[in-house]
Amino acid sequence: MALVELTICVHDLSPKVTKADLTTFFSYCGTIDAIELKGNGVESQSARVTFKQPYAQQIALLLNNATILDRQVRILPEKDDTAKTQEQTESLASEQSVVRALQSRGYQMLRRANEAVGNAGSACVTTATLWLSGVFDKASRSTAAQLAVNTNNINGGREAERETTNPRKGK
Repeated sequence: MALVELTICVHDLSPKVTKADLTTFFSYCGTIDAIELKGNGVESQSARVTFKQPYAQQIALLLNNATILDRQVRILPEKDDTAKTQEQTESLASEQSVVRALQSRGYQMLRRANEAVGNAGSACVTTATLWLSGVFDKASRSTAAQLAVNTNNINGGREAERETTNPRKGK
């Protein structure tokens, strides 16, 4: 029990950090009993640092968000770290079940929407076709009427021209 109260967890360490770097960094807090470095050395590492004096652990916790080498690190007491890990695991499992439920519900809604569009699609096409047919009919009637007016104007102009140029009709 006393060991847990003297241990801190350091997260988000650079892969370049060594035990010697941690010893140098935390030696100002108090006497270090042990350092355990964990990680693959590629992306990030974590460490457990155990002190010999309780005040050293308390001082080390004050260094949370400090920068070691090239990264800002999180420094937590070991017991809080374990509790947070369990909470995070439970929270993650809960979030994953919600995501699976939403995916399933989303798939069902997408399938229903596709069915509705498929069924309504033919009705929409029919309605659109009738509307478009009506538009073309009106446009063709309007064009035909305009053509007739233009034709009458042209023919009417020719008739008037014939009347003025034809002397027989004038008598």
